[in-house]
Amino acid sequence: MDRAPIYILGVGNLGKLVAYYLRKQSPTTPVTLLFHRDGLLSDWAAAGQAIECATPGNGAADRRTGFVVEAPSHRAPAPGAPAPLPPIKNLVVATKTYMTAAALRPLEHRLGRDSNVLLLQNGMGTAEELSATLFTDRASRPAYWAGISSAGVYGTGPFSIVHAGRGPLTIGRVLVDDNDDESDSGEQQQQQQQQRHDAPGTMIQRLLEARDLEAALATPQRLRAAQLRKLMANATINPLTAVFGCRNRDVFATPARLELLRLLVAETGPVVRALLGGGGGPDDNNHDGEFSDERLLAAALLVAERTGGNVSSMLQDARAGRETEVDYINGYVASRAAALGLPAPRNAALVAMVKRRETATEDEVIERFTRAGLASAS
Repeated sequence: MDRAPIYILGVGNLGKLVAYYLRKQSPTTPVTLLFHRDGLLSDWAAAGQAIECATPGNGAADRRTGFVVEAPSHRAPAPGAPAPLPPIKNLVVATKTYMTAAALRPLEHRLGRDSNVLLLQNGMGTAEELSATLFTDRASRPAYWAGISSAGVYGTGPFSIVHAGRGPLTIGRVLVDDNDDESDSGEQQQQQQQQRHDAPGTMIQRLLEARDLEAALATPQRLRAAQLRKLMANATINPLTAVFGCRNRDVFATPARLELLRLLVAETGPVVRALLGGGGGPDDNNHDGEFSDERLLAAALLVAERTGGNVSSMLQDARAGRETEVDYINGYVASRAAALGLPAPRNAALVAMVKRRETATEDEVIERFTRAGLASAS
């Protein structure tokens, strides 16, 4: 059985959760943690070179050891070094979206056509960005996968987490079409690559075997639909929590805020439907189904209610003065809308407000939306 190492890039809460359960389910599978800074080595030593995971109701926390670690100093070339670091066949990327390309650049030469790269991140557009900046040669680029996790996990230390809420992990291939006039030979290469990466014994199989991750394999089409559902919720809830400085439940706490949600859904819905394969207009196949504006609004409200006490990651980042992922959420909607010839001035306005750390009242945001819409129509 294939026991090629699985590398984890990004040791935030989700990265640690995946690493922990991989070792728990399959102790013989090598797991390598890729640190983005050498300072984490001291934290790792203080943690006993282990990841600790607690699950409410299951007694004492459990610790897993046996990980290999790489830090930037390990990857720097040294005079007289005996051998380069090995190729990476299996890579889980759990960094913030905006850090992905920079974090992967030092690993670029270790990734190739036989590599699988699983993106466990918010937002969309990372795979396209990697293809445009790092892996421009279609024949030699790695296979992209994406995962959507609904597990609840929070950190209690640099290498300790609490798995507070169970939820599925949906995994599927991401197909990046950067050549609309793809030849038959290109399609054949893609099919051959698909067969290689879908073979038993790959990283994906290890993840599916990790019962506590509740992973399930989806077709590329079903994965894209799931990504767009999550994008819709993130694009409507997260930026408004950042602008209003509120918890998730409060994005619909007043009639004015509910109207803002409706305005965002009315603008974002056609883009989502177009990305699913419809034209985004009133006659496309998804207009009256799962991706109708009414269903999308109801789904966003349900997410906001279920996660009502949460502070969104976008608001947390904004309050801490960190870069947010708004470019890969509302920014992605705006950029794809422009490519499709659809208007998205409200999404663009929210991107600008979040980036400038603006706070506003409901009336001020409605006024901004109105101005943006008039400018777009002129």
